[in-house]
Amino acid sequence: MYIWLKSKHPDAKAALWIPIYNVFLGTISYIGSLGPLSTPIIPYPWDYITFAILSLITYFIAVQLGYETKDLKEIKQKGLPIE
Repeated sequence: MYIWLKSKHPDAKAALWIPIYNVFLGTISYIGSLGPLSTPIIPYPWDYITFAILSLITYFIAVQLGYETKDLKEIKQKGLPIE
């Protein structure tokens, strides 16, 4: 967030979801059945369901943060380039 506020570069804003998602995944892994706790806070089937829901929400947020580059506009207009 700091990098985006300083530079206002669209790449920094578009990638903002990545560290947040990784922190959430690490936290759920730790407190879920995959973590080191002898009695997980989130038991087996529910931690995987939580992973799936979090991943789906993150997908839609990431799509909203994405932007159309010059190259993507060109591909949309002319079709895929053959090299």
